Amino acid sequence: MIKRFFISYALILICAFTFAQNKIDINANVDVETKTISISQSIVYKNETRNTLNEIYLHDWNNSYSNKSTPLAKRFEEEFSTKFHLANSEQRGFTLITTIEDNVNNSKLKFEYLAEHPDVIKVILNQPLKAGESYSIDLNYILVLPDATFTDYGFTKNKDFELKHWYITPAVYDGKWHYYSNKNLDDLFIPKSDITLYLTHPINYRATSELDVVSMNPNTAQRSQTTVFYGKDRVDTYLAIQRFPLFSFVQTDDLILVSNINEKGLPGPDKAILSDKIARFLTENLGQYPHKRLLVSRIDYNKNPLYGLNQLPDFVRPFPDQFQYELKLLKTSLKKYIDNILLLNPRKEHWLSEGLQIYFMIKYVEEYYPDMKLLGTLANVWGVRAFHAADLDFNFQYFLYSMELARKNRDQPLTTSKDSLLKFNANIAGKYKAGVGLNYLDKFTDDISLSKTIKQFLEDYKLKSVSISDFEYFLNSKTKKNVDWFFTDYVGTRKKIDFKIKSVDIQRDSLVVTIKNKRDNSMPISLYNIKKDSVIGMQWVENIKKTKTIRLPKDSTEKFVLDFYNVVPEFNQRDNYKAVNGSFLNNKPLQFRLFKDIEDPYYNQVFLMPLVEFRNIYDGLTLGTKIYNKTILRKRLNYRFSPQYATRSRALTGSTSIFYTHNIENKNLFDITYGIAAGYQSFAEDAFFTRINPSLTFRFRNDDDFRADRVDNITARYLSINRDIGEDAVIEIEDEEPDYGVFNLRYTRFNPGIINFSSFSTDFQVASNFSKLSFNYEFRRLTKGNRNINLRLFAGFFLKNNTDPTSDFFSFALDRPQDYLFDFNYLGRSEDAGIFSQQIIIAEGGFKSQLDELNAAFANQWMTTANFSTSIWRYIQAYGDIGLVKNRFNSAKFVYDSGVRLNLVEDFFELYFPVYSSLGWEIAEPNYEERIRFIITVDPQVLLGLFRRKWY
Repeated sequence: MIKRFFISYALILICAFTFAQNKIDINANVDVETKTISISQSIVYKNETRNTLNEIYLHDWNNSYSNKSTPLAKRFEEEFSTKFHLANSEQRGFTLITTIEDNVNNSKLKFEYLAEHPDVIKVILNQPLKAGESYSIDLNYILVLPDATFTDYGFTKNKDFELKHWYITPAVYDGKWHYYSNKNLDDLFIPKSDITLYLTHPINYRATSELDVVSMNPNTAQRSQTTVFYGKDRVDTYLAIQRFPLFSFVQTDDLILVSNINEKGLPGPDKAILSDKIARFLTENLGQYPHKRLLVSRIDYNKNPLYGLNQLPDFVRPFPDQFQYELKLLKTSLKKYIDNILLLNPRKEHWLSEGLQIYFMIKYVEEYYPDMKLLGTLANVWGVRAFHAADLDFNFQYFLYSMELARKNRDQPLTTSKDSLLKFNANIAGKYKAGVGLNYLDKFTDDISLSKTIKQFLEDYKLKSVSISDFEYFLNSKTKKNVDWFFTDYVGTRKKIDFKIKSVDIQRDSLVVTIKNKRDNSMPISLYNIKKDSVIGMQWVENIKKTKTIRLPKDSTEKFVLDFYNVVPEFNQRDNYKAVNGSFLNNKPLQFRLFKDIEDPYYNQVFLMPLVEFRNIYDGLTLGTKIYNKTILRKRLNYRFSPQYATRSRALTGSTSIFYTHNIENKNLFDITYGIAAGYQSFAEDAFFTRINPSLTFRFRNDDDFRADRVDNITARYLSINRDIGEDAVIEIEDEEPDYGVFNLRYTRFNPGIINFSSFSTDFQVASNFSKLSFNYEFRRLTKGNRNINLRLFAGFFLKNNTDPTSDFFSFALDRPQDYLFDFNYLGRSEDAGIFSQQIIIAEGGFKSQLDELNAAFANQWMTTANFSTSIWRYIQAYGDIGLVKNRFNSAKFVYDSGVRLNLVEDFFELYFPVYSSLGWEIAEPNYEERIRFIITVDPQVLLGLFRRKWY
């Protein structure tokens, strides 16, 4: 038996060596205690181009964890994660290469890591590598593995090994080198190779891979085991080495499905049945899998989960366990299956494999779960079923998510390199747009079966070098329809699909329909004839440059509808309806709905929502209703009317606004918003203010790099303030007139970042009796030594000041701005004592100590300050402020303060403990607790920004 095994194994190696274009042999020794893997490796790689090579490039993605300046480290920073930056050196991994040698003559080769790619190795060959020849090199190196907390791959807290892209691999050369740094995108581009892996690991561990197991040879004396794997034409590098593996192996008619994806409460036999069902679907739609095993891991799924209601906790999840598990396994299996057979460049041409994944998920649900709703079982719950969202099919979510950033003018072309995509576009919107687009293409190319055409394409190009142009050429060879628009406009640009039925005219025996294309593209649209909500006719309308008129026979059509079944991912569906006879209301009736809903293009929707809010201590809890038109997806025109009753002030308060946004594509100026807002609320006991605020805002960004967070805003606004003081008010009007108006022009440059942050603003104000100009600059940095450094500079001066010199209402404030424009969310803005008087908002002087007794709390001529803080330990920081305060008729005063800052959540919840200032040792003063200051934010929209920032 042993003899037969060695003979079979020798034949495998001989065949591999004889016929393989590329070959990798790895001898790896795992050391759990030091979390290292010692590797001896040989690489044989053929030059299949006509060029002669003098150097080669290798990927060493384990070395991407080596320091805080690698592209991977910068990627974590861009996504507002500090876990890698704050980790100690033992948690980060690196590669120690001892030798790289020419296998032919055993001579050492010169090599170096690229300066901008510390996970890419350049190797200088001793002899030029001619066309058609192969190089053969030997490598010896040690992998020091990173903790798995960073990317889920590496050394886990359970002392297991989750490995992907772990050993050194060749880069692809097809006339130019395609090497990329690791950016936690799982998109390593490598040529297929025949891989032999000799893995020596502790005997109490088990190794799991998609490679075929050749043998498992235990050594009880050394308490180790050598597991030998082999795979032909492989690109998948995943390997799990675990003490208690949870992988299940399901033998189906087509392949062995290996998975540790779990669904709590679902029995094992049910999982096996579903695994067989999915394997059959994959084979029927994608062709025969070329390998024996298909391995999908929990990590694969967690990195690309089912987004939406599927992620709710188990006790409120509205989908059956079977359906939940089935789609989790399907989504992950589709991705792995396609990635392993379609050898596209996963960084530059990712959209096709991702689009195919979503396209076949749509097909799967249409085939097996045609009645499944977007809200699952919630769609049948009383109260919920009245929502339009309850009427929508499960597959509608792909359109919904694909439109999320398109409506925000932050969508990107599908051809954008994966490392240049916003996280939301990379993980969700882009994939869904590609899948919805293929479904759109499927319905348009009605002379062929697109799904069968895709299957044939996958079979023809299985395990071959392939590109998007190959897919485009293949598709054009199968259909008679012109599909150039799909690749040029839909895939290659940000152009939106937006049509409207401009008019419907009755002319004798004809119906004349004019369709307007509101965008500059050549994409087609479907036109439906509707009678009593039933389709009685349909056609595709193509080549609509600006408008196109179609003459149809007069029949019983009551209404024309564009894209009746919501196949086309159209930007705005609200003007897709036109009645043959009738008014505007016949086209789209008015509809009132309780709570925000998904937009229903059949109706002009108005939403009502009960409001319970707490804005300040004077109004207390406010109860009311919000009447508005904003839906789940952003609209250009938004209005809101919110009357509210304040329970403490016993007054009718509230606000209203209407704003319109122009989205500008492919320009640095990407957003122009204008409108007017008004509000009425308390600012003290029995004291109210009315604020009317028309405004115009221009927003700029780097249109070439959406991941660059810098945004520039220019805002022009006029604020009309009317103050109404009641008889029982405990506050007095500090200015001669209770009413005033201020024109405000503001420029802001904001560059957020969790490691490097900066902002600059200029603010100009003009009123009837004063004008002022101020500058603000803030800089924050988390150093490589994990020290926070914060610096803020402020300078403000009056150009004209004819206000009452005894009043500081319009003056610059050293520690607590007067906020006469009512911009800040003070809980108790008029308080002079008590806990609410201790709330501060870092603006103007930015001091924390109250220096009223020095007559330096305000400046009616000019003020300059500097605020500084730095880390002591974790979130505990030391702060210090210095400044010059100049009032009319007085000389400038130098002031300062210092203390301890608890930076719990920066800008959201912070505490300041004064220690020493111009007043002396404050910490020794009586009633010290009254000197403590705090920052707190209770606005839920502001708090949601903590979540959104890493995605958008």
